[in-house]
Amino acid sequence: VKTNSKVVGVDYRVKPNDCTTMTEDTKLTSIFTWAQKAGKRTGVITNNRLTHASLAPVYAHSASRAWETNGNIDALNRENCPEFKDLARQLVEDEPGNKINV
Repeated sequence: VKTNSKVVGVDYRVKPNDCTTMTEDTKLTSIFTWAQKAGKRTGVITNNRLTHASLAPVYAHSASRAWETNGNIDALNRENCPEFKDLARQLVEDEPGNKINV
């Protein structure tokens, strides 16, 4: 699937650092979602932050790989997309992140 650099878990239609270009249709299905739907257990072993751009694509969708916490999201994007969750919240609150069990 074609995508852009500096984004996470979304296709090419999402412009980096512009949450208004994200829709349900631009979100990609991750390998963790496929595995969990198949009844597999999922997990991550890392010596990096779980919200780092190397790991975030297994559970998150974002117009910026830098939006690890809400404090990293600029004021304009927070205003334009108040419903948007940073990478950390997606890991804890949303599937497939909240279903990681290994």
